[in-house]
Amino acid sequence: MTIGTIILLGCIGWIICLHPSLNKLFINFTALAIALEVMISVGAFLNFGSFDIGFSELVIFLDIVIALLLLTKSRIKRKAMLYGILLLVAACFSFALQIIYPYKGIVVPDSASWDLYYFGGVIPGNIVIGINQIKEIIHLICYIFIFQQVKCLKEDDQLDILHKTFVYQVPFIYFSLFEIVFVKILRKETLVNSIIKFMVGNQYLNEAGVTSLGVTNRLKGLKSEPSMYGFALFIFILLCISLYNELGRKKYLYYGAFAFVVMLLSLSFTAIVCAFILIVFAVLKYFLNLDKKKKCDFIVLVIIALIFFGVCIYYIYTHQFSNYYLKRMHMALINFDDLSMDGWAGNYVDYDGSTKIRLISIVGSLKYFFTRPFLGLALGSTYAHSTMATVMASMGIIGTFIWWKFTFQTVYVKKRRFYIILTMIWCTCLLVLDNGLFPFYGVENIIIVHFFEKFSEKIVWREKNG
Repeated sequence: MTIGTIILLGCIGWIICLHPSLNKLFINFTALAIALEVMISVGAFLNFGSFDIGFSELVIFLDIVIALLLLTKSRIKRKAMLYGILLLVAACFSFALQIIYPYKGIVVPDSASWDLYYFGGVIPGNIVIGINQIKEIIHLICYIFIFQQVKCLKEDDQLDILHKTFVYQVPFIYFSLFEIVFVKILRKETLVNSIIKFMVGNQYLNEAGVTSLGVTNRLKGLKSEPSMYGFALFIFILLCISLYNELGRKKYLYYGAFAFVVMLLSLSFTAIVCAFILIVFAVLKYFLNLDKKKKCDFIVLVIIALIFFGVCIYYIYTHQFSNYYLKRMHMALINFDDLSMDGWAGNYVDYDGSTKIRLISIVGSLKYFFTRPFLGLALGSTYAHSTMATVMASMGIIGTFIWWKFTFQTVYVKKRRFYIILTMIWCTCLLVLDNGLFPFYGVENIIIVHFFEKFSEKIVWREKNG
């Protein structure tokens, strides 16, 4: 038992004593689950040999119990429940199909195995139905019922979840200050790792996550690698933007701005992608607030900016750089020249290999999708360095569509067309964001959905058929 375990038990006990009602417990446990799911991936609440229970997994288990109790008393959102049931049926059906009529080709089972397969020549085997698939279905069940109960809450309670999530994430943001001082200024990276291991244990914590690309002094927070930390901060930034738009308090902007700086200091390729996503959302937001005449002028400026951006991309493609971010972008661009599955004689821990294996896993998983396009290979059979490629390969087009409907389409949005466009943009972005960063059944989807709804403006938190 680690110090982190004791702290979490103390937090759970404090929440239970302070908020004894089921509704308040659900709000607090959901917020705590999101905060832990987003901000910490090292260590474990309990560890028994190869089996461990994560910090967020414990809270999610408590949360699902409360959600089920509340759903017996809540006015069920029929549309959400329908798509939730269909999502579970699709997952179970692909699972059963894999038992009755198994896919006979070789399948790379997880994202780590893509490295071994592509660089090391380790040939993967056939799909073996086991505990991994069952665990994934349990994750999906938890996601469905927690999300369903969130949709049953009043608007104020949903906002309270976001505020409590912010409160629970702030200590992790303060840890960034500690890490900046000790890693960036004092150059005591090993000391920071030792402190983290002492606090939460050494599960999933290794030096490779920090120095895999030959770049030391990268920030990773309480995540196993900088890319995961960069995405965690991106989710926190979206949360700050949502809370600022709702409550108008400048402290959310200050925290969001600080998190943006830390995200860039993580020196991860994910930070580049997330910064680009934020810029796209900011441009869309600004465009919508213009009158018709100014919109025409703005479109002209955007076209000029896109031409300039295209020239920059071409320059990055044709030149090599010593700058970290420019080098990562260069390697990503040139790797599009060869995405064959024939293996690669190179050092997979350098810039080229790190970027290439992510692209290869996406291409490979999409190939699995086309072999069984309707129902997929079953949850837990394969993972890519891509959320959307993983869900498409695992659940096929039917399961992916139902997941999208359940997650994004079970609330009434006045500006519906724009909202749908936003969700489609997000799903496209998820093609290049690792499933390990953002699992499609993660409770952090609550933040994403709320952000898109409020971004679309004029949102009414009620069901059409509720």
